[in-house]
Amino acid sequence: MAKEKVKKRPSGNRFNTDFWKEQKRKTLIESTGASMRLSGSKITDEQVEKIIDSEKKRDKEYTISFIEEIIQDSKYKGWAGGRMEVLKPDESAYSVDEIRFFTPRNDEWVKFVDENDLKNVDKDELDRIIKIVKERFCRPVD
Repeated sequence: MAKEKVKKRPSGNRFNTDFWKEQKRKTLIESTGASMRLSGSKITDEQVEKIIDSEKKRDKEYTISFIEEIIQDSKYKGWAGGRMEVLKPDESAYSVDEIRFFTPRNDEWVKFVDENDLKNVDKDELDRIIKIVKERFCRPVD
């Protein structure tokens, strides 16, 4: 019986997430630089790297989104209930805090959501918004 040939698995950094993050970063820099140069801009990869690094600093923000949930109790018709999700920076994509809300759907609520939904904020702004949600838009249920 003949021996089967077994492929050797590549060793090294294949499963190292830091390695792949750096590869992705380098590819982004090279492709962005190439696109900029094709458009007629005289930009170096080093300049593109600075731009990308400055964008990374903006990623240190929290992202807020409002998720409304169905309210089946007819006595709360005209109310908004659900959660404000806060995506945390520097953690996994599943690192989310939830702040509950339950409030009459009025002009103040609609304006507040319109101004803050899908907004990127720093820690101080996040704390201010959470305080508003808890104080103004989280009514106790009878």
